Order: sequence, then C-alpha cells, then structure tokens
Amino acid sequence: MINILYYLLLIKLYNMKIIKFSTIVYKSDAGMRLDVYLANKLFKFYSRSQIKNWIINNNIKINNIIINKPKKKIFIKDEIKINIKISQKKILWKAQNIPLNIIYDDNYLLIINKTSNLVVHPGNGNPDKTVFNSLLYNYPFLRDLPRAGIIHRLDKNTTGLMIIAKTMLSYINLKIALKKHNIIREYEAIVSGIIKYNNDIINYPIRKYYNKKNIRMIIDHKGKQAVTKYFLKRIFKNHSHLRIKLCTGRTHQIRVHLEHINHSIVGDPIYKKSQINIITMNDKQYLLNKILKRQALHACNLKFIHPIYNYPLNFHSSLPKDMQYLISILEKIK
Repeated sequence: MINILYYLLLIKLYNMKIIKFSTIVYKSDAGMRLDVYLANKLFKFYSRSQIKNWIINNNIKINNIIINKPKKKIFIKDEIKINIKISQKKILWKAQNIPLNIIYDDNYLLIINKTSNLVVHPGNGNPDKTVFNSLLYNYPFLRDLPRAGIIHRLDKNTTGLMIIAKTMLSYINLKIALKKHNIIREYEAIVSGIIKYNNDIINYPIRKYYNKKNIRMIIDHKGKQAVTKYFLKRIFKNHSHLRIKLCTGRTHQIRVHLEHINHSIVGDPIYKKSQINIITMNDKQYLLNKILKRQALHACNLKFIHPIYNYPLNFHSSLPKDMQYLISILEKIK
C-alpha cells in the first residue's frame, strides 16, 4: 500500500500547477547533490534541466536559506523547502512517425523490441526522434501518462525488449513490480577476455560521477547497491558470450560491472578500459568497433506478471543481425 501511495503522490506532483511543501533529508540521502536528490526522490517526472532551473531561479531553500547552486551538497536533517509555480504552458512534445517493432499489445501494456541508435526519452542533445515521440504518434493517449508510459529504459545503442504501460493503473503496478525486482530482465553480451567461471555474481555499489564533459557511473562504496548475475554461453579465442540477469536496475549497471571485472563489452564507447578491440584474421588486423559500431548488448528476455490480469508473461528477442555478424567473425578466429 505504501508503494501505491508513493506513486500516487508522484503523479499528483506531476499534475500540480504550484508545488509547495517541505521535506527532511534522511541519513541514506546525505551527501547527495541537491539537484540529484530532487530528481531522484521527488520529481521523477521532470527533467534534470527543469529542476536545475528551479534551483537557479531561487525556488528552493535549505534550512530557510535560498540555495541557487544545483551542485550544493545536502546533509542529514536538512530541511528542504520547495515553492515552485509550474508554467501553465505544458511542453508540447512532438508526436513523430518513427517505426517501432511492437511484439505485444493489449489494452494495458505493450512490449517493443528497440533498435540501436534510438534514444528512449528526450533529454539534453536529444530533443526529439525518440521512443517517447514515437509512442505519442502511435498512441496519442499516452501523452497523459508520466513519460508516455515508459517503465524502464535502455541506452541509445542497447537493443531489445522494453515495457510500456497504457493506463495509469498498469503504470503504477508495473513501476511497483520493477521497484520490488519482480520484473526479470535478461540480456546477452559479447565481452572482451575469457570468463573463468560458468556463472557468477557481480555485487558492487554504483554511483554517478560528474565531470565537466559528461556524467558516467562508477563503482563506489558510497553508491547504491547493484547486483548482476551472469552465465557463460560460449568462449571464443579472446572473447566471451554471456547471458546476464539484472538483480537491480542502476544506470549503465551491466556495462560498469563488466568493465570493473576487466571484461568490458565489445564496442562500448565509455566503459572500455579492458576492451580487446584488435583481432587478427587471415594475417590481417581488424578493429571490432568498426565491425560493430555500438556496445554488444541486447535485452533478450522479459518475465513478469500482467499488471491487471495477473497471469505470467514471457517475451524473448533473438540477437540482432549486427551481433550475429560479430559472433560469426569471432568464430573464424583461431
């Protein structure tokens, strides 16, 4: 019941014209940046850039002092007061006719098989041409749901299965199932190096790291718990084919964890410290990131209980052609 009330509160905040209330920082959130705290805890339906603008425009107080620096650190027992007037003009997101591979569709949810080079939701540098914009075109009523009903994301160049809710009730139930880890998400990946164990668990906390150029995730004992299970499918000369199960769902979790154990995903442009990118075939050298121009990661399986009908659902997506081609190349290397 608490989880349902939590999401109902978020939805209420999403629809309010004036947001005015206060909250106390708990021990678990101490040390976070103010903008990160507000984005992760209270305003999940607003973009980080919107929240930063609220702070810069003097809408937030900490212990009765106006704070206009988004990166301000918060501490235990800080009182944060929020007084924001939401513009009456709602952002009219574009509805765009972008093809989606829909593999399941009923009155309450749909499952899509996302292609590579496709961002899920508008953000900095990607104002449109996303899954979100396509959903607004194909299902205009999704404009009334938070994030057009998108339950979880995939990175731009990760392919595979995603869940979209079509009603508010199914959205709430699916978000609760995700939070309770009752949605099983499995992936396939091609990684650098030879995996020693047939199956294993990677259990390292993850947090966001900010620098001047971008945001990336790092392993840090102060981060959030992150658990990844993997199973060895096949070994090549210098690479391994894995089946991966997410036990938690942190941003870039699989990519960060595999880099940390020195088995970076082939083609990953960010988490690549242990990549083996050069292969030799017929006395010639080739670059794998020229053969596969993205990370070799595919969301292959989803298992969960239908949010309304309460029966089990199981969806599978085969490897896309570019990853199949990569495997065919690796098979030839002796």
